[in-house]
Amino acid sequence: MESQTIARRLLPPLPARATAAAAPRTAFSPQRFRPTSTGGGGARLPPLVASAVTTQREAGATYIVATPLARVSVDSLQYESGVLGAITERTRPAAGEERPNGALTPMEYLTNVLSSRVYDVAIESPLQLAPKLSERLGVNLWLKREDLQPVFSFKLRGAYNMMVKLSRKQLDKGVICSSAGNHAQGVALAAQKLHCDAVIVMPVTTPEIKWRSVERLGATVVLKGDSYDEAQTYAKQRAEQEGHTFIHPFDHPDVITGQGTIGMEIVRQLTGPLHAIFVPVGGGGLIAGIAAYVKRVCPEVKIIGVEPSDANAMALSLHHGQRIMLEHVGGFADGVAVKVVGEETFRLCRELVDGVVLVSRDSICASIKDMFEEKRSILEPAGALSLAGAEAYCKYYGLKGTNVVAITSGANMNFDRLRLVTELADVGRKREAVLATILPEERGSFKTFCKLVGSMNITEFKYRYDSRREDALVLYRQMGGRSNVQDELLCRFIFPERPGIQVPKEDMQEFKHRAQDLGYEYTYEMTDESYRLLMHRNVDAALALSIYVVAAGFKPRRSPASGPFDSHCLRKSPIHATHPPKGRNLIGGELVESKSKDRIDVINPVSVYLCRVYPTEVEAEEERMVAVMVMPAGARLRVHSGVSAVPSSAGSGRGGGRRGVPEIDGTDQDSSWSSSLSPPFLRWPARITSASNPFVKHCVKLRLSSSYRRSCGSALVVGLTPILEICRFQQLKGDDDSMVDCLLLLDGADTLRGFHHFSAPVVHVSPIVMKKVSGMQSIDSIEAIALMRLPGTFLNLEENDEICQRWFPSSHRLLVLDGIQDPGNLGTLIRSAMAFKWDGAFLLPSCCDPFNEKALRASRGASFQLPVVSGTWSHLMTLKTKKKVKMLAGHPGSSADGSNTTRSLSHELAESLAGEPLCLVLGSEGHGLSKQTVQACELVSIPMAGGFESLNVSVAGGIFLFMLQPEACR
Repeated sequence: MESQTIARRLLPPLPARATAAAAPRTAFSPQRFRPTSTGGGGARLPPLVASAVTTQREAGATYIVATPLARVSVDSLQYESGVLGAITERTRPAAGEERPNGALTPMEYLTNVLSSRVYDVAIESPLQLAPKLSERLGVNLWLKREDLQPVFSFKLRGAYNMMVKLSRKQLDKGVICSSAGNHAQGVALAAQKLHCDAVIVMPVTTPEIKWRSVERLGATVVLKGDSYDEAQTYAKQRAEQEGHTFIHPFDHPDVITGQGTIGMEIVRQLTGPLHAIFVPVGGGGLIAGIAAYVKRVCPEVKIIGVEPSDANAMALSLHHGQRIMLEHVGGFADGVAVKVVGEETFRLCRELVDGVVLVSRDSICASIKDMFEEKRSILEPAGALSLAGAEAYCKYYGLKGTNVVAITSGANMNFDRLRLVTELADVGRKREAVLATILPEERGSFKTFCKLVGSMNITEFKYRYDSRREDALVLYRQMGGRSNVQDELLCRFIFPERPGIQVPKEDMQEFKHRAQDLGYEYTYEMTDESYRLLMHRNVDAALALSIYVVAAGFKPRRSPASGPFDSHCLRKSPIHATHPPKGRNLIGGELVESKSKDRIDVINPVSVYLCRVYPTEVEAEEERMVAVMVMPAGARLRVHSGVSAVPSSAGSGRGGGRRGVPEIDGTDQDSSWSSSLSPPFLRWPARITSASNPFVKHCVKLRLSSSYRRSCGSALVVGLTPILEICRFQQLKGDDDSMVDCLLLLDGADTLRGFHHFSAPVVHVSPIVMKKVSGMQSIDSIEAIALMRLPGTFLNLEENDEICQRWFPSSHRLLVLDGIQDPGNLGTLIRSAMAFKWDGAFLLPSCCDPFNEKALRASRGASFQLPVVSGTWSHLMTLKTKKKVKMLAGHPGSSADGSNTTRSLSHELAESLAGEPLCLVLGSEGHGLSKQTVQACELVSIPMAGGFESLNVSVAGGIFLFMLQPEACR
């Protein structure tokens, strides 16, 4: 039995002569490399780093040589909460391929789960419906209550299942394990049941309540090391020296089998169809065991892991196709705070798990509160992990009416942590927010701020004094009891209030070396916007000016007296701006009026200012004015280090930015622009594989938000057919400038037919990105998505605009839509108007957005080809008066209802109106025609047979549009 364990001892090092004689062979089959979505720790990992051990053979002897795992940062793989990420291709062993020593076959796992003896110590935990959470989410959320086990955790299942299979001789020698909590209690209870000695090694930082509870179960507790890794190293050394059997917390087939009994119980307890089981993931023992059983008997059920965003070892391992080691791990959910997942657990997860959901600390705290409100039980952070993941997943994918199971894996939380949980629970539920602002250093500022806040409830206020005076201090003094230390010296240090540490650029490398010599972990916070808000404003000014100045060969002058750049180098110009700033400038410094009368064309949706840039020594001595592109007010910049801006020459092609706009390289590995930046500012990445890429978030926001579409002046068109139709229409008009800003093409779809004329930039995307951007679960029929500029004919009219002269020069046949809230109906009507050669569509304020994703899908791009204008009844009345337009309204009812106020739609009526300008007003079938429509228009209805009273507005509208189409089209 010992020879088959995964946690095997390492033999002596391989002799030097054997290294050249035999090439190393990995313990697992090599996996396809997968790049990470962001920079940092996302460098390529060599395939041979896939396992912790490799084997070499010579002269019949086998040597096991340790191979270091690649160290990766948790930040190298982050995606939106609720997204099913780290999806792997199924990598089952090929026929004849060796399995790692001790690894079981799927059938062996199944039979071992069915014959497990865990119920000697464990209970069959109940599967309970959470009615409040189910009602809120719209699904049937079931809770597998492992927190009700005798030790308040599932861990005793695996521990007992491994220990009960040990021989009497092994039990007599005793067992040993390393743990910081739940596994220790499981081993101690199992040892009590099996009448054997147990040594539990725990870090010295373990709370007393935990190691006291282990002692009460009869185990010997040894406090050793400052971390779990140090405690585990000591436990394994002692196991070798004293002959104890080491009980691994997760990476052993028998431990995995014991945890798999939870999956067996879920399948037996839940009678209806099951969509997914959400499992908290640390080392992977629990999810591997559940997947090994459930995927064998119910392969259609999804097994979804849930990890904290700061402890995502399994997600990163699945993403890379090989095990990795985290550089650091968050300790809030201490039950899953694991730097390296197990070998056997990773092998099973790679074969069976459907993906991993990442959740934040705030959402975990919110789920702890939800569980308390639901069942009056308090879960530990790791125990509430699956609950947070299930909620985020259901909300993100819009699941309704299905059964999902979340495993509440434990309830061993220190009482003093409840304070932090209560503080963060409302933040996770978005009932509370942390805001930052800047107050002027003058009397009355705080009073003014309180008036602006009004009735909002402020729970905490922190203030930082912005001054170079060293006497502006807040001092805290703490005195303790009498010390027993001899030669003690008591000092008081006064630290001036400075914004961080002042480090010149040339001394940055030395600072990093000094910080590493201290031996403490630290985080570089210069990319955090909340910290940058409290720093010197010239920092943002320097970065913004160095990137957004649009002129070749000119740089802002350095000014030692006022910081990196002159803070007064900006001058506001009285030029046309589509989005003028509301009281503040994004770049920094005061905006003052300039005498310049230059006018610059505005590239929607940015604002354009004139910036006074001082020359360098090698350039002319006079000052020069150049254009600076600035985002709308309220936007924020995120500038990554190492990003440079190369001003593009006038008339540059579409391979980079637009004409006169600096190109910023935005790649999939390190996107150098935030989600608030607009596409005119970047060079398009060649390929995107991660759904968390900022450009993907920008596209999703375009699809979902009407106001964002209008501010950016862009919309998404899904599907190759409507994209090509719009492009051909534009080509027939003789417009050389393509409306397509960018084309997202699915990997493997090599068709670019129809786009050679426009040379639109192409970005290849993975299927998960295509699903994210399109919002569709199935992308079988989607080859491409286009990011298109909104047509110039689409706009909101001002009160003084004259609709008849500017926007509908040919107003013989106009379709007016009043109160059409359904996007499908609106898109279908616009499509029908284009098909029957009507001159345009006029939308009254109560209509939905014609560039809504559903409306675009129904119109198949017609909104880009037919003039669409939004306005009011006053515009229509002006049109009626000046153009002598006949106003008809399609009545939703049948003309057979006996009403004398309506005319029947007929060929005779159409012939009589053939030569007249006509506006046809259509209202929704739900609310009918508005009062203004009834007063201003002549009502016309469709004669229908039998008891039919009305038709769907899109069907009725199609009939009206066909019958009243222009005479030349009949």
